[in-house]
Amino acid sequence: MTIELTKEQLANIIRSVCIANDILGVLSDMVSEKYNKRADEIEELKKYLLHCAEENNYSEVFDYYYGDIIVNDYISDEADEIREEYEEFIFWDELEYRLANRDLEKTLSEEEKKSVFEDYLLYFKKLKEFSQKYSQEFMTRGIERLYIKNKA
Repeated sequence: MTIELTKEQLANIIRSVCIANDILGVLSDMVSEKYNKRADEIEELKKYLLHCAEENNYSEVFDYYYGDIIVNDYISDEADEIREEYEEFIFWDELEYRLANRDLEKTLSEEEKKSVFEDYLLYFKKLKEFSQKYSQEFMTRGIERLYIKNKA
């Protein structure tokens, strides 16, 4: 199979593979070994793409480290920045969603839960009521006032 890419397209693919490689690496190390094979495959793809860049004299995306071809700092730093911004967004989004969902479930009777969880639009309407307070809180104060209460 032959695919023709511009240098910028190749750089974008390498950047994307670096992000995927980081995520799969964490999943395989911290979550489950079931991700090991996929992480290895992505690592091999990254090496292949770097060799393609090398063969095409596209040195803007790779460097050498003790004889191995690696992603250069510029591409690596860009991938890290993208991943970190994504993680920051996901952290706040998930925290807001999970707290709102918890509060919604606490306020509903069993009968209300049944109707709300069966009606997707009603569920998100009610969830939004709870999530807005967390969204505002996190935007203005972050986690400053977030505490775990000890039951006494």
